[in-house]
Amino acid sequence: MKKILLSFVLFIPFLLSAQLTMDDFDSYTTGDFDSQWNAANWVGWFGNPSGSVISDEQANSGTNSVKIETNNDLVALLGTLDNGTYEITFQQYIPTGFGAYLNMQHNYTNSAGDWAAELYFGNDVLGTATIAAGGAVTPFNVSHDEWVENRFVFNFNSDLAEYYYKGILVATWPVSTIPNGGPGLNQINAINFFGTCLNDGSGCESSAYYDDILITFIPPPPFEVAISSFAPPSEYTNVPLPHVQPFNLEAEVSNQGGEQVTSLEVTANIYDSNNALVYSESIGSAATLDPGASVTFNTPPTAFTPSLIDAYTVEYIAAINEMDGDESNNIGQTFAYTVTDSIYARDDGNYTDGLGTNNQSSLLGQTFNLIVDADVKGIQMSFGGGATGDTILGHIYTLNNGVPDLLSYTTEPFVIDTTGAIGSEVYVDLLFAEMAPLFAGNYAFIVEQRGNTNLLTSTTPNIFTLGTTVASLDGGTNWDDLGALGFALSLNIRPILGPIMVATEEPAFAADVSIAPNPTSDETILSLSLSENHDLQLDLFNIQGQLLYSKADKNVTGYLQYPLSLRHLPDGMYFIRINVDGEMVSRKINLVK
Repeated sequence: MKKILLSFVLFIPFLLSAQLTMDDFDSYTTGDFDSQWNAANWVGWFGNPSGSVISDEQANSGTNSVKIETNNDLVALLGTLDNGTYEITFQQYIPTGFGAYLNMQHNYTNSAGDWAAELYFGNDVLGTATIAAGGAVTPFNVSHDEWVENRFVFNFNSDLAEYYYKGILVATWPVSTIPNGGPGLNQINAINFFGTCLNDGSGCESSAYYDDILITFIPPPPFEVAISSFAPPSEYTNVPLPHVQPFNLEAEVSNQGGEQVTSLEVTANIYDSNNALVYSESIGSAATLDPGASVTFNTPPTAFTPSLIDAYTVEYIAAINEMDGDESNNIGQTFAYTVTDSIYARDDGNYTDGLGTNNQSSLLGQTFNLIVDADVKGIQMSFGGGATGDTILGHIYTLNNGVPDLLSYTTEPFVIDTTGAIGSEVYVDLLFAEMAPLFAGNYAFIVEQRGNTNLLTSTTPNIFTLGTTVASLDGGTNWDDLGALGFALSLNIRPILGPIMVATEEPAFAADVSIAPNPTSDETILSLSLSENHDLQLDLFNIQGQLLYSKADKNVTGYLQYPLSLRHLPDGMYFIRINVDGEMVSRKINLVK
C-alpha cells in the first residue's frame, strides 16, 4: 500500500499549507528518513535533522515503519485542521525496556512550538503512561512488544478533543487549551514524535516504531444539535441580590450537523436539593436552524421564584424533530445555587445609614448559614464613607456559639479609589485569589478596614435579625454582638457564591466511593466497589463546569481504584462525577498546593 500525500499552494510561515493524510512508510528504503521524505509533509524540529530512520525491524502493515530513538525529533505536518471533526490514528510499537513520547501541536512553525497535548510512555518496569491535556494529567497502562493504536478525535465545532489507547477512551479536554489548562487555539496542525519517555533521567530510554498514520475527516451526522452555552440565574450567584426574584433562564443551542434541523425546542428543568423537579418550562423554540448556526433562548424573570431555604439545579435540554446524532450534548451542565435560611440574606436595596469606626484593623461582619456545601468567590459590601487610598480586606471566619473563631480565608486587598455617601453607596467586590470551599454550616463574613477614616459600611434596619452582626476593634481578639450593643442594623456584607453540585438521593454503590487524600496537593485515588459487572464513566470538572478529564471502563466489577493526577491544575475545588450504568454520584476534590 502506497502513501498518499496531498499538498496545496497556499504558503504559511514554516513551509507549505500541506496536509499529510496517510503514511505507511513502505515506499521508502531503510535508513535515514530525512533524505527521503516529502518536505511538505515531514520536517525535523525547527528544520534541524530529525535523526529518525526507516526500519524493517518492525511493521504493523507492509515491511517498514519509522523508528524514533533518544533525542530524535520528527514533525508530521498536517496543515491547519480547524473545522468539523478529524480522527488522527497511528500504530505504535514500544519494545520491552524502552519508553516513548509524542505531542500534538496547535500551531507549529519552524521557529515556534505550540503544544496542545503531550503523551509520555514509560518502560515496562514503570508500566504506565500519561497524557497531559486541558490542565489534567491522566495516567493509563502502557503495552510493550505489540502494535497498539493511538487515536485522537478533534471536534473543532464543539471544541472537544478525545484520546483513545487500544480502543479505550483515556481523556477528553477542550481543544482550545494548552496542556496546563491555559488558553490555546481551536486547531491542530502537527504531530511531534520526540525521543524521550516517562521518568526520563531515571533509567528510562526511548525507542519506538510508528506505522500507518492516518488523518481522516469525519463528516458530521446529518442532524446534531448541542447546548453550546448557558447562563446561570445571575441573581443567585450573589447573596445580596434580592432572593425573592425569579430565575432568569438562558441557553444557546448550535447546529453542529450537516443539515437543517426543524422544530427545535429548549426546555429548562429546575430541581431542588432533594433532586425533585419543582419547575419546568419551554424557554424557546425555532422552526428551523441551519448547519453551523446557533440561537439563544431566554426568559424574562417571570418564570420561577424559589423559596428562601433551598438549593437548586438548573438543567437545559434541547430537542429536535429529527433523530439527533448525539443526544448526550443536548443537555446543559447543571449547577446549583444556595439560598441561605436567614431573612437578612435578602437585600431590599434600601440602605439608610452607615456604621464604622475610626480604628485601624477594625472588623465588621454579618453571619450566614449555608445550607449546603458552597464555594465562595468573594465578599460584596458597600460603603458610604472612608477615604481614597484606604485599604480594605474581606475574611471568612468559622463560628463557635455564634462568635467568630478561626480565620479561614482572606481576600486580596482592595484600595478605595472612590468614596461614597449615604444614599450613594459604593459597591465593591473583595475577591479571593482562589475559590474558598466551605462545608454547609455557619460562617461570619467580615470586612476589615486598614485606615482610620470611618469607612461607614452601609446598613438598614429593615432586614435585621438579632445575633447576626459582629464587630471587633482589636483585629479579631475580642468580638461584640452589634445587636446587643444597640445597633439593630443589618450590614451590607454578603458572600459571593460560586456554582455547586447539590447532594441528591444516591445509588447503592455511593456508600463505597472514597477519595483519598482529600484535600490533596498533587494526586489522589478514587476507590469504589461494584458487586456486579457494570459500565463505568469518570468525569472531572472544574468549578466553572469545564470538563477536564474523562475515563470509561466497560464491564468492570469488584474493588476498583483510579489514580487522579491534579499537579497541573490550579488550587481550588473540583468535582468528580461517577456514572455507573446511568446512575451518578458526584464528589468534591479540594486541591491545595
